[in-house]
Amino acid sequence: QGFGRVVRLAGADAQSLWQRADEILRAQGEKRSLTVIVANDPALPWTPDPKQLAPKWQRRVGRVQPQTTLWQSSSPMAATFSADEREYVKALYQGELVAVDVAIATMMTDLLALKRRDQTAVIVAGDRGMSLFESDSYGEPIELSPATYQVPLVVSVGGDRSENRTGIRLLADVYATALELAQLPPPPRIDGQSILSMAPANRVASLRLPNRARGLAAQGIAWVTPLRGEDRLYIEDLKTGTSVVASPDTHPISSQALATWHSLLLFAGGSWNHRRWGMVTSLRSAFSSEHR
Repeated sequence: QGFGRVVRLAGADAQSLWQRADEILRAQGEKRSLTVIVANDPALPWTPDPKQLAPKWQRRVGRVQPQTTLWQSSSPMAATFSADEREYVKALYQGELVAVDVAIATMMTDLLALKRRDQTAVIVAGDRGMSLFESDSYGEPIELSPATYQVPLVVSVGGDRSENRTGIRLLADVYATALELAQLPPPPRIDGQSILSMAPANRVASLRLPNRARGLAAQGIAWVTPLRGEDRLYIEDLKTGTSVVASPDTHPISSQALATWHSLLLFAGGSWNHRRWGMVTSLRSAFSSEHR
Protein backbone atom coordinates (compact mmCIF):
# COMPACT_ATOMS: atom_id res chain seq x y z
CA GLN A 1 0.00 0.00 0.00
CA GLY A 2 2.52 2.57 -1.11
CA PHE A 3 5.62 1.23 0.65
CA GLY A 4 8.75 0.29 -1.20
CA ARG A 5 9.43 -2.47 1.30
CA VAL A 6 7.73 -3.98 4.35
CA VAL A 7 9.82 -5.91 6.88
CA ARG A 8 8.52 -7.70 9.98
CA LEU A 9 11.14 -8.46 12.63
CA ALA A 10 10.33 -10.73 15.58
CA GLY A 11 11.70 -13.43 17.83
CA ALA A 12 14.42 -11.58 19.74
CA ASP A 13 14.98 -8.83 22.29
CA ALA A 14 14.24 -5.21 21.36
CA GLN A 15 17.89 -4.13 21.13
CA SER A 16 18.85 -6.98 18.77
CA LEU A 17 15.79 -6.37 16.60
CA TRP A 18 16.58 -2.70 16.25
CA GLN A 19 20.17 -3.52 15.23
CA ARG A 20 18.75 -5.64 12.39
CA ALA A 21 16.27 -2.94 11.45
CA ASP A 22 19.02 -0.31 11.47
CA GLU A 23 21.05 -2.36 8.99
CA ILE A 24 18.05 -2.67 6.67
CA LEU A 25 17.25 1.04 6.82
CA ARG A 26 20.86 2.03 6.15
CA ALA A 27 20.91 -0.22 3.08
CA GLN A 28 17.64 1.25 1.80
CA GLY A 29 18.77 4.84 1.97
CA GLU A 30 15.83 7.24 1.63
CA LYS A 31 13.32 4.75 0.21
CA ARG A 32 9.87 4.65 1.77
CA SER A 33 9.53 1.69 4.16
CA LEU A 34 7.49 0.19 6.98
CA THR A 35 9.21 -1.77 9.77
CA VAL A 36 7.24 -3.74 12.36
CA ILE A 37 9.27 -4.82 15.40
CA VAL A 38 7.69 -7.41 17.74
CA ALA A 39 10.05 -7.83 20.68
CA ASN A 40 10.12 -10.83 23.02
CA ASP A 41 10.93 -8.74 26.06
CA PRO A 42 9.52 -8.43 28.64
CA ALA A 43 8.86 -12.18 28.43
CA LEU A 44 9.31 -14.71 31.21
CA PRO A 45 11.74 -15.60 32.62
CA TRP A 46 12.52 -12.01 33.61
CA THR A 47 16.31 -11.92 33.46
CA PRO A 48 17.26 -8.26 32.90
CA ASP A 49 20.79 -6.96 32.71
CA PRO A 50 21.80 -6.15 36.32
CA LYS A 51 22.69 -2.64 35.11
CA GLN A 52 18.97 -2.01 34.68
CA LEU A 53 18.28 -2.79 38.34
CA ALA A 54 18.71 -0.67 41.45
CA PRO A 55 21.65 -1.81 43.65
CA LYS A 56 19.35 -3.35 46.26
CA TRP A 57 17.93 -5.76 43.66
CA GLN A 58 21.21 -6.96 42.11
CA ARG A 59 21.16 -10.07 44.27
CA ARG A 60 18.83 -12.95 44.89
CA VAL A 61 15.97 -12.16 47.27
CA GLY A 62 14.46 -14.99 49.27
CA ARG A 63 13.26 -17.86 47.10
CA VAL A 64 13.34 -15.85 43.87
CA GLN A 65 16.07 -15.54 41.29
CA PRO A 66 15.66 -14.33 37.68
CA GLN A 67 15.93 -17.77 36.09
CA THR A 68 13.12 -19.15 38.26
CA THR A 69 10.52 -16.46 37.48
CA LEU A 70 9.00 -18.51 34.65
CA TRP A 71 8.07 -21.69 36.52
CA GLN A 72 7.34 -19.88 39.77
CA SER A 73 4.78 -17.67 38.02
CA SER A 74 2.53 -20.69 37.43
CA SER A 75 3.30 -22.30 40.78
CA PRO A 76 1.22 -21.98 43.98
CA MET A 77 4.45 -20.79 45.56
CA ALA A 78 3.93 -17.30 44.10
CA ALA A 79 0.93 -16.74 46.37
CA THR A 80 3.18 -17.27 49.41
CA PHE A 81 5.89 -14.77 48.44
CA SER A 82 6.84 -12.24 51.09
CA ALA A 83 6.54 -8.49 50.47
CA ASP A 84 10.27 -8.28 49.62
CA GLU A 85 10.04 -11.22 47.22
CA ARG A 86 7.10 -9.62 45.44
CA GLU A 87 8.92 -6.31 45.14
CA TYR A 88 11.94 -8.15 43.74
CA VAL A 89 9.79 -9.82 41.07
CA LYS A 90 8.34 -6.41 40.16
CA ALA A 91 11.86 -4.97 39.96
CA LEU A 92 12.91 -7.73 37.55
CA TYR A 93 9.91 -6.94 35.34
CA GLN A 94 10.69 -3.23 35.44
CA GLY A 95 14.27 -4.05 34.47
CA GLU A 96 12.99 -5.80 31.35
CA LEU A 97 10.89 -2.73 30.51
CA VAL A 98 13.89 -0.45 30.96
CA ALA A 99 15.78 -2.56 28.41
CA VAL A 100 12.99 -1.92 25.88
CA ASP A 101 13.07 1.81 26.69
CA VAL A 102 16.83 1.85 26.10
CA ALA A 103 16.34 0.14 22.72
CA ILE A 104 13.75 2.75 21.73
CA ALA A 105 16.10 5.54 22.81
CA THR A 106 18.86 3.97 20.70
CA MET A 107 16.49 3.82 17.75
CA MET A 108 15.65 7.52 18.06
CA THR A 109 19.34 8.45 18.25
CA ASP A 110 20.21 6.29 15.23
CA LEU A 111 17.36 7.75 13.18
CA LEU A 112 18.70 11.20 13.97
CA ALA A 113 22.20 10.13 12.85
CA LEU A 114 20.67 8.78 9.63
CA LYS A 115 18.96 12.16 9.14
CA ARG A 116 15.62 10.35 8.96
CA ARG A 117 14.15 11.40 12.29
CA ASP A 118 12.01 14.18 10.83
CA GLN A 119 10.66 11.84 8.15
CA THR A 120 9.90 8.94 10.51
CA ALA A 121 6.85 8.20 12.64
CA VAL A 122 7.26 5.80 15.56
CA ILE A 123 4.32 3.96 17.14
CA VAL A 124 4.77 2.08 20.43
CA ALA A 125 1.90 -0.25 21.38
CA GLY A 126 1.17 -3.45 23.27
CA ASP A 127 -1.62 -6.01 23.24
CA ARG A 128 -2.06 -6.30 27.02
CA GLY A 129 -0.36 -5.80 30.37
CA MET A 130 1.18 -8.30 32.75
CA SER A 131 -0.17 -9.37 36.10
CA LEU A 132 1.88 -8.23 39.10
CA PHE A 133 0.24 -9.82 42.15
CA GLU A 134 -3.17 -8.22 41.71
CA SER A 135 -4.52 -11.68 42.51
CA ASP A 136 -1.54 -13.33 44.26
CA SER A 137 0.14 -14.23 40.97
CA TYR A 138 2.35 -12.62 38.33
CA GLY A 139 3.27 -13.00 34.70
CA GLU A 140 0.75 -14.14 32.11
CA PRO A 141 -2.59 -12.74 33.31
CA ILE A 142 -5.18 -15.19 34.61
CA GLU A 143 -7.94 -12.59 35.00
CA LEU A 144 -9.20 -9.59 33.06
CA SER A 145 -8.43 -6.50 35.13
CA PRO A 146 -7.25 -2.89 34.62
CA ALA A 147 -3.64 -4.07 34.93
CA THR A 148 -4.07 -6.16 31.78
CA TYR A 149 -6.40 -4.06 29.62
CA GLN A 150 -5.12 -0.51 30.27
CA VAL A 151 -2.24 -0.45 27.78
CA PRO A 152 -0.63 2.80 26.52
CA LEU A 153 -0.50 3.80 22.87
CA VAL A 154 2.28 6.32 22.14
CA VAL A 155 3.00 7.96 18.79
CA SER A 156 6.01 10.13 18.01
CA VAL A 157 5.96 12.02 14.71
CA GLY A 158 8.99 13.76 13.26
CA GLY A 159 11.04 15.92 15.57
CA ASP A 160 9.24 16.77 18.78
CA ARG A 161 5.55 16.03 18.27
CA SER A 162 4.19 13.10 20.27
CA GLU A 163 0.79 11.87 21.38
CA ASN A 164 -0.26 9.68 24.30
CA ARG A 165 -3.94 10.44 24.75
CA THR A 166 -6.09 8.86 27.39
CA GLY A 167 -9.49 7.32 26.81
CA ILE A 168 -10.87 4.22 25.20
CA ARG A 169 -8.53 2.91 22.54
CA LEU A 170 -8.89 -0.16 20.35
CA LEU A 171 -6.12 -2.18 18.73
CA ALA A 172 -7.70 -1.02 15.47
CA ASP A 173 -6.61 2.51 16.43
CA VAL A 174 -2.98 1.47 15.87
CA TYR A 175 -3.91 0.52 12.31
CA ALA A 176 -5.90 3.72 11.72
CA THR A 177 -3.07 5.88 13.07
CA ALA A 178 -0.47 4.16 10.87
CA LEU A 179 -2.66 4.66 7.80
CA GLU A 180 -3.03 8.37 8.50
CA LEU A 181 0.71 8.77 9.01
CA ALA A 182 1.33 6.96 5.72
CA GLN A 183 -1.26 9.18 4.02
CA LEU A 184 -3.27 6.14 2.97
CA PRO A 185 -7.10 5.98 2.99
CA PRO A 186 -8.65 3.65 5.60
CA PRO A 187 -10.74 0.69 4.43
CA PRO A 188 -14.47 1.50 4.62
CA ARG A 189 -15.18 -1.12 7.32
CA ILE A 190 -12.33 -0.29 9.70
CA ASP A 191 -13.52 0.59 13.22
CA GLY A 192 -10.37 2.30 14.45
CA GLN A 193 -9.67 6.01 14.87
CA SER A 194 -6.34 7.73 14.45
CA ILE A 195 -5.18 9.26 17.73
CA LEU A 196 -3.64 12.14 15.78
CA SER A 197 -6.80 13.45 14.16
CA MET A 198 -9.34 13.24 16.98
CA ALA A 199 -9.80 12.73 20.69
CA PRO A 200 -11.15 9.38 21.90
CA ALA A 201 -14.83 9.01 21.08
CA ASN A 202 -17.48 8.16 23.62
CA ARG A 203 -17.45 4.49 22.75
CA VAL A 204 -17.23 1.06 24.24
CA ALA A 205 -14.17 -1.20 23.86
CA SER A 206 -14.44 -4.98 23.82
CA LEU A 207 -12.08 -6.71 26.27
CA ARG A 208 -11.02 -10.31 25.91
CA LEU A 209 -8.67 -12.65 27.71
CA PRO A 210 -8.88 -15.95 25.79
CA ASN A 211 -10.40 -18.80 27.78
CA ARG A 212 -10.56 -16.57 30.86
CA ALA A 213 -12.97 -13.65 30.56
CA ARG A 214 -14.78 -11.17 28.36
CA GLY A 215 -15.71 -7.59 29.14
CA LEU A 216 -16.41 -4.02 28.11
CA ALA A 217 -14.83 -0.70 29.04
CA ALA A 218 -16.18 2.83 28.57
CA GLN A 219 -15.23 6.20 30.03
CA GLY A 220 -13.39 4.87 33.08
CA ILE A 221 -15.88 2.07 33.77
CA ALA A 222 -15.43 -1.62 32.90
CA TRP A 223 -17.72 -4.64 33.15
CA VAL A 224 -15.93 -8.01 33.23
CA THR A 225 -17.53 -11.44 32.92
CA PRO A 226 -15.12 -14.26 33.83
CA LEU A 227 -15.53 -17.79 32.56
CA ARG A 228 -16.05 -18.83 36.16
CA GLY A 229 -17.18 -16.64 39.01
CA GLU A 230 -19.22 -13.48 39.34
CA ASP A 231 -19.19 -10.42 37.09
CA ARG A 232 -17.04 -7.48 38.21
CA LEU A 233 -17.46 -3.74 37.87
CA TYR A 234 -14.31 -1.57 37.79
CA ILE A 235 -14.54 2.19 38.36
CA GLU A 236 -11.62 4.53 37.69
CA ASP A 237 -10.61 6.79 40.53
CA LEU A 238 -10.04 10.17 38.85
CA LYS A 239 -7.75 11.37 41.66
CA THR A 240 -5.31 8.47 41.49
CA GLY A 241 -5.90 7.22 37.94
CA THR A 242 -6.30 3.67 39.23
CA SER A 243 -9.36 1.44 38.95
CA VAL A 244 -11.03 -0.30 41.86
CA VAL A 245 -13.67 -3.00 42.13
CA ALA A 246 -17.09 -1.49 42.82
CA SER A 247 -20.47 -2.95 43.65
CA PRO A 248 -23.02 -2.90 40.80
CA ASP A 249 -25.59 -1.85 43.42
CA THR A 250 -23.80 1.46 43.91
CA HIS A 251 -23.64 2.14 40.14
CA PRO A 252 -26.92 0.65 38.85
CA ILE A 253 -27.21 2.74 35.68
CA SER A 254 -23.63 2.11 34.50
CA SER A 255 -23.88 -1.58 35.39
CA GLN A 256 -27.15 -2.04 33.51
CA ALA A 257 -25.88 -0.17 30.45
CA LEU A 258 -22.66 -2.19 30.21
CA ALA A 259 -24.43 -5.48 30.92
CA THR A 260 -26.92 -4.71 28.13
CA TRP A 261 -24.18 -3.76 25.71
CA HIS A 262 -22.25 -6.88 26.64
CA SER A 263 -25.26 -9.02 25.75
CA LEU A 264 -25.52 -7.31 22.37
CA LEU A 265 -21.80 -7.74 21.82
CA LEU A 266 -21.99 -11.47 22.51
CA PHE A 267 -25.03 -11.67 20.23
CA ALA A 268 -23.05 -9.92 17.48
CA GLY A 269 -20.30 -12.52 17.69
CA GLY A 270 -17.75 -10.58 19.74
CA SER A 271 -17.05 -7.80 17.26
CA TRP A 272 -18.94 -4.52 17.54
CA ASN A 273 -18.51 -1.98 14.74
CA HIS A 274 -19.27 1.49 16.06
CA ARG A 275 -19.22 3.10 12.64
CA ARG A 276 -21.81 0.72 11.16
CA TRP A 277 -24.00 -0.07 14.18
CA GLY A 278 -23.80 3.07 16.34
CA MET A 279 -24.17 3.10 20.12
CA VAL A 280 -26.35 0.89 22.30
CA THR A 281 -28.61 3.86 23.01
CA SER A 282 -28.91 4.81 19.33
CA LEU A 283 -28.57 1.74 17.13
CA ARG A 284 -28.32 2.35 13.42
CA SER A 285 -30.43 0.53 10.85
CA ALA A 286 -27.40 -1.49 9.73
CA PHE A 287 -27.45 -3.40 13.02
CA SER A 288 -30.91 -4.84 12.56
CA SER A 289 -30.38 -5.52 8.86
CA GLU A 290 -27.15 -7.44 9.52
CA HIS A 291 -28.44 -9.43 12.51
CA ARG A 292 -31.86 -10.70 11.46
